[in-house]
Amino acid sequence: MKNLIVFSFLFFIVSFGTQAQVVSGYVFETEENTGKLLPLPGANVVLLGLKTGTITDINGKFQLQVSDKNSRIVVTYIGFKSDTLLVQSADLSKIILTKGSELNEVSVTAGRGGSYVQSMNPVLTTVISKDELEKLPCCNLAESFENNASVDVNYSDAVSGARQIQMLGLAGVYSQLLAENMPFARGVGSAYGLSYIPGSWMESIQVSKGISTVVNGYESITGQINVEYLKPHKADLLNVNLFTSTEGRVEANVTSAYKLNDDWSTMLLAHGSTMFMAEDKNKDSFADMPVYKQINVMNRWYYTGKYSEVQLGARFIADGRVGGQAILHGENEPANTHPLYETEIDVNRFEAFAKLGYRMPNYEKMGLGSQYSFVRHQQDMVFGHRYYKATQNSVYTNFMLNTMLVNTRHDLTAGVSFIYDDLNQQFNDSVSAYAEYVPGAFVQYTYNIAELINVIVGGRIDLNSKYGVFYTPRIHAKYHITPTTVLRISGGKGYRMPYTIPENLATLASSRTVYFEDEIKPEEAWNYGVSINQTFEFSENRNVRVGVDFYRTNFENQMVVNLDRTARAIYFGNLHGESYSNSFQTDLTVIPHKSFEINGSLRWNDVKVTIDDKLVDKPFSPRFKALLAFSYKSRFDKWQFDVTNQYYGESRVPSTQENPLEYQRNTVSDPYYILHFQVTRRFKMFEVYTGVENATDYTQPNPIIAADEPFGEYFDSSQIWGPMSGRVFYAGFRFKIK
Repeated sequence: MKNLIVFSFLFFIVSFGTQAQVVSGYVFETEENTGKLLPLPGANVVLLGLKTGTITDINGKFQLQVSDKNSRIVVTYIGFKSDTLLVQSADLSKIILTKGSELNEVSVTAGRGGSYVQSMNPVLTTVISKDELEKLPCCNLAESFENNASVDVNYSDAVSGARQIQMLGLAGVYSQLLAENMPFARGVGSAYGLSYIPGSWMESIQVSKGISTVVNGYESITGQINVEYLKPHKADLLNVNLFTSTEGRVEANVTSAYKLNDDWSTMLLAHGSTMFMAEDKNKDSFADMPVYKQINVMNRWYYTGKYSEVQLGARFIADGRVGGQAILHGENEPANTHPLYETEIDVNRFEAFAKLGYRMPNYEKMGLGSQYSFVRHQQDMVFGHRYYKATQNSVYTNFMLNTMLVNTRHDLTAGVSFIYDDLNQQFNDSVSAYAEYVPGAFVQYTYNIAELINVIVGGRIDLNSKYGVFYTPRIHAKYHITPTTVLRISGGKGYRMPYTIPENLATLASSRTVYFEDEIKPEEAWNYGVSINQTFEFSENRNVRVGVDFYRTNFENQMVVNLDRTARAIYFGNLHGESYSNSFQTDLTVIPHKSFEINGSLRWNDVKVTIDDKLVDKPFSPRFKALLAFSYKSRFDKWQFDVTNQYYGESRVPSTQENPLEYQRNTVSDPYYILHFQVTRRFKMFEVYTGVENATDYTQPNPIIAADEPFGEYFDSSQIWGPMSGRVFYAGFRFKIK
């Protein structure tokens, strides 16, 4: 790492210090009504054939180092025609750009890589493109972050197969999960929500770190993950993706888009998957993963008119999972003299959504937008002798007005929203019902000077029917120090309502007694962040990108899950003391050639919470993570080779010292290393891929405590910090008709 910093510093000095002369000038635009020349701040001024350059300041002035007077410079600005000038003959004191036709969409692929940071977004956002998703099998959203160091994914327990994410060292519930900017997995749906978005349905994933803007609500605290599905008006006529693996997993995905006329298009997305083979590689008498069957179908419609746009859709999901001991041994086997532990999970989910947009015909810079969604989620879960049943109905609406203020540098977004949740649940013999409605209003002001400065200041007020007023202020700012150096800062507050049982399956996957010490209150937290990204460009297809970021989260209130007081119980309560997260990460992307890409990341987390009046490390949150990924494409992209290396450091594990010796575990997890490898071969109309996940075959040793006595007082399958699945070989097939 030290050598990398020295290299980057020397390269910076050489690239800017070897230029012999400095030229300066001004860039203007002509005001349409008066013909007056106005300074054009934020215009790009670069050397022809290179991307070394600068940006004009607030007065339209620039200074640029050139090798000699025969150099040519290129001046560009979004919405204007570019101009190329010879330094020795041009009048640089009065460069006037004229307006040209604006581009609706710009696609840049050369030298960018499969994932990239959105340079124009003041929120630090990494886009995981479809190309990046296909570097690994990526069967669903939960398996889409293997090459992203910001997001960790692990199993919540050793028997259910449910996965959970972490961002900034905190549970994924603090990161808002959106599907096309609408809430997707809230409340009861959070347990398996990540597995309900198939990989082949996704166009891209946008991973934002830190507090998000106020437009999408008050819930995002540590980040936001937004999934963009394939669009009916842009997707292939037919796309088929088949997958199978040595652990008995089979999947089929089919998407088909059809354009009905110039205005309407529609699309059908279908997914079917099954795990038909139960294995017990660690010989603890429990299936390593549950067997399951899932059916997932969506139909969506898209309409575009002269001034309006409409998107409509509906989806149905049926998911059934069976795990534990009975699936391996069978209840009726003569050798079974004791009852067998079994898990059963049945989910039925229906969604309907609509998005409407309208641009005012007489006001070019004004538009109206609205979003609507309805979700009904039914979930039955049996873990041994424990039972949980829940039905949640959720309604979400969001109305927005966006308009220009004075000129294009000032933008205002204002709107109102409404959230309604109706939850009926039963935990063993306890039955409860809960209804919550939250009307809200927000306003957001944006100040933007092209590619120079972007500031977003927003606030929202929401009235929770049970807990009163939530006031949410947030700010984001981005500044281009140079055309290739971007500084971002952010800060703000977030709230969320915790769901005790569905968000903590440990309450079901163990014999611990469950206690509620307090009436759980809304969680409140402040998040602050700063990041800097630097790009060194050697040529169009050769560059180096370096990013460094730091985020801190401070909780004013938090639902604390206490697993430390005793190994016999779980205590739910509110925070009494301090709780915070510090997360530092550095990323490096090297593209030495358009066909070769190297990505590396180092991350350090310091996450602490007050438990029983002591400030301790949050359990199951690794302090250190390292990632190194390689991707190579042969000529004409016929062959592709992808390798991913991951290293996880230690994390704290709740104490089990009061257990008998054979049921005790270490209070610190083991560090471990994971390797993934995939080969893809492309043909004219189809491609095949094969690879291995977890090639090192590392799994957490003895993950289930007291597996031999699953109905005894010491049984606990919730102490999970490492992989549950060992080495898995897989193969797949992709076919498309455009």
